Amino acid sequence: MKNLENIHLLVMLILLVAVGQMAQTIYVPNIADMATSLSVKPGAVQRVMAAYLITYGASQLVYGPLSDNIGRKPVILAGLMVFLVGAAGAMMSSSLNMLIVASAVQGMGTGVAGVMARTMPRDLYSGGALRHANSLLNMGILISPLLAPVIGGALSAWLGWRASFGFLLMLCAGVAFSMYRWLPETRPEFTADHQPRKMLSSLRLLLADGNFSRYLVMLVGALAGVAVFEASCGVLMGGV
Repeated sequence: MKNLENIHLLVMLILLVAVGQMAQTIYVPNIADMATSLSVKPGAVQRVMAAYLITYGASQLVYGPLSDNIGRKPVILAGLMVFLVGAAGAMMSSSLNMLIVASAVQGMGTGVAGVMARTMPRDLYSGGALRHANSLLNMGILISPLLAPVIGGALSAWLGWRASFGFLLMLCAGVAFSMYRWLPETRPEFTADHQPRKMLSSLRLLLADGNFSRYLVMLVGALAGVAVFEASCGVLMGGV
């Protein structure tokens, strides 16, 4: 990392991605406690993750073109503000339906991290530096959801399951402040001959590409398996 430029920006980007990844798994050890508190069956709490993943994926279709048109920084800050609302709602939820809606709002907010994790490294680096930056970013993507259940379990044992969402709220607030204070605009300047495409035309171009569609199906299948495992393990192992 010593030879990599813009280290502070890369660290902020890793933390941005970590917020979204941790939101997906931090409450997994607490599913049984959440079900008891909300007077529902443990299996019903799995809807919380489903709501998060649906809006997380769908919102990326909007954040990508939007960041090309108005810039990376305002889109990131808007997404983080949406997540803060969702995290606060989840922390104060008094029913499963309220928690599901709050989780959907969280996913809608952190969809911006999924887009920026693949967009901003290309703004900042090229060649070998880009590969190095992506490898560090992917480490953050892999490690953060593994650490999240440990943090969530410890907080739940100490303060109850709502503390997990309180932790996400504080983490996101810290990341949002850092982004507001120190993140410059990294979107490349467009010329008269090179303007960003409109959202629908960009989607049509992508879906018309056979290679992209095949990779998309493979990715959906792989991540669907991961999501099922993450949602099920909290229920299956909650009493162990």
